[in-house]
Amino acid sequence: MRRHGAQRADPVSRGTGRRALAHRGRSPEPGGVVGAGGVVGVLGACGGVGASTFAALLAARVAQDGDRVALVDLDDTGGGLDVLLGLEGGPGVRWVDLRQVQGALEATDMTGVLPSWQGVEVLSGGARDGEHGPPRAAPAVVAALAAGCSWVVVDLPVRCVASAGDVLIPVLDLCSDLLLVTAQDVRGVAGALAARSALERAARTDLVPHGPTGALGPPGDASSSAARWPTRLVLRGSRRARVAPLEVAHVVDLPVVAVLPTEPRLAEAVDRGFGPMVRRRGALGRAVGRTVRGLAGEGR
Repeated sequence: MRRHGAQRADPVSRGTGRRALAHRGRSPEPGGVVGAGGVVGVLGACGGVGASTFAALLAARVAQDGDRVALVDLDDTGGGLDVLLGLEGGPGVRWVDLRQVQGALEATDMTGVLPSWQGVEVLSGGARDGEHGPPRAAPAVVAALAAGCSWVVVDLPVRCVASAGDVLIPVLDLCSDLLLVTAQDVRGVAGALAARSALERAARTDLVPHGPTGALGPPGDASSSAARWPTRLVLRGSRRARVAPLEVAHVVDLPVVAVLPTEPRLAEAVDRGFGPMVRRRGALGRAVGRTVRGLAGEGR
């Protein structure tokens, strides 16, 4: 189903991408190194906080600055990035086309095969034939994208970290930063605490990947999720915010990198099939820009 005004993906043949990638992949190489790309994981502390929307805005802002960026959907609990961005039904490779991938991939394997939105290469679910949970090829695919992109933004499902740790933990280990999105209220603080606890449990797991393909080895020495995966808070502000940013940071024991103001026109843009689009110099656009600069080490 295509909505009025929806953008079409770049003219990449989905069939060609499927044939080219269905059986790609080489044997895992222990000790492999991720390429030059930085990987940022975005997690929603609870439902409805807009983590996927924020991930898309973050990726779009990086693309506006001229960098090659990929946006990867590993959260199958919602409608998916295809629907959010108005890409459903368009050409390009989806996760369903990568089910048979095993082992490592080259950066060139993921070049020019994905749908595009606002200059961002998007890898979303598509139809998964009843499958649930993150795709097994996720660590190899994210590593290949990181090797070819300046940035990779990954939309992660925090509630699946424990149950799908053999897939998600290698992806988390590829991330240079994690951004935990939550609301500025009591429910948001409770969700952030639960999410941090899930990450703490995962950080102490025995599943420690060697290289970008997620080959498993002996336990590591990471004592906490903060040591293993540097994490910062992104707060979704509202006019009725009941908890101040400093209070959230103190209770959750994580620094706040941004407070996102409400943007009334955001939902309308999504409903029209354009995806979440904001003015660069608007309040929300400036908040996203500060987040990008903070991640790039340029301060706020």
